[in-house]
Amino acid sequence: MATRLLDDDSSSGTHIGTMQPDLAPQPARTVEPIVPLLILVTGVQALATFSVFALPTLAPKAAATFGLAPQAIGYQVSAIYIAAACLSGYAGVFVRRFGACATSLAALGCCVAGLLGLASGHIFVTGLASLFIGLGYGLTNPAAAHLLARFGAPERRNLIFAIKQAGVPIGAMLAAIMLPRLSEAIGWQGAIAASSLLLAALSVPLLMRRRSWDDDCDSTTKLRAGALDGLNLILRHPVLRALALTGFCFAGFQVCLIAFAMTMLATELGWSLVDAGLAAAVMQLAGMVGRISWSLIADRFGHGLIMLSALGLAMVGFALITSGMQPSWPTAAILVVLAAFGSCLIGWNGIYMAETARVSGPRDTGVATGGVLMFNFSGVIIAPATFGVVSNWNGSIAATFGLFAVLPLLGALAMLPAIRTRRNTIATNR
Repeated sequence: MATRLLDDDSSSGTHIGTMQPDLAPQPARTVEPIVPLLILVTGVQALATFSVFALPTLAPKAAATFGLAPQAIGYQVSAIYIAAACLSGYAGVFVRRFGACATSLAALGCCVAGLLGLASGHIFVTGLASLFIGLGYGLTNPAAAHLLARFGAPERRNLIFAIKQAGVPIGAMLAAIMLPRLSEAIGWQGAIAASSLLLAALSVPLLMRRRSWDDDCDSTTKLRAGALDGLNLILRHPVLRALALTGFCFAGFQVCLIAFAMTMLATELGWSLVDAGLAAAVMQLAGMVGRISWSLIADRFGHGLIMLSALGLAMVGFALITSGMQPSWPTAAILVVLAAFGSCLIGWNGIYMAETARVSGPRDTGVATGGVLMFNFSGVIIAPATFGVVSNWNGSIAATFGLFAVLPLLGALAMLPAIRTRRNTIATNR
């Protein structure tokens, strides 16, 4: 029987770089309605993101309780992503062993525990709670990617993943709108504690789907043996390596924008916390629209890697504009710049996850997603803490955005070898 070596553009669902018979029998495809699946996995993504940005949203109020400067929130965000990075290499293996739905339920449980810990107002408990939130966040993407690659239509892959990734700006937008107002009524700690009820409520419909979503789990999968599968997959595949480096740069800068934009508006431009929250919500809404719009363009023209590079260059421009913001700027101008900035810096993830799924194939999507997220989370660990140190040193959050524009520039340049590899692969296969 003839065999073939699968290349990086394969969508057959077999392991990258393995020999597979052309006529090997394919497993029966389970039918699952895509709309309710998308709603639920997007909800998990949104509420996990909500948990990540709950404390940064309330940083000006919470900082007084902790006796710290608001910029110190960068360390808390980094702590979250340290835990997420440590777990992400295992997350794809968890999905294989226990199922994607069970993994999503575990993610929500960790985030609930984390929110309740944040509400304590104690630094030690907050540090531990941040690790729990990071564990929950690290489980969400590999589980969702597995389900979407399994049940979604390949010709709509960018759009499907973009809708799911829209959960990130939805969650951050929900935190920016809801928590400042709720904190005025019941205090910042009460607001965070009450918000944990949202996550508990979402677990109910997930439990109802577990049997159909987790019918492909493999109880024989060894967790320890597969712990580094994602990292090994990234290191031996050139396009996945490029995606990992781009994700490191883009993700780190994205979290800097989300974590520090409100504080910049409130402390440097003189906005009220509520108004700053509304501006952050506008930025997140633009990011959600961007995720879907950029992905539709990528689906239409089939150039996801080129789109990622172009978005990186746009991020550089908007970062430099943001670095020049002053209190004298018109409100409308600030909102337009932040919306455009957000549409690019928050809007890249859908294409990114879809390209990871395209390169790895359905069977390895969860493992590959966990692998690239190890790099993404590493960027997020380093960037916010460094951003906080630099902004304290130079006394300006706005100016620091200009200095950190080097991150998206590096991410855009990292895509160039991957684009060449993709073109060579397509030319060879013709």
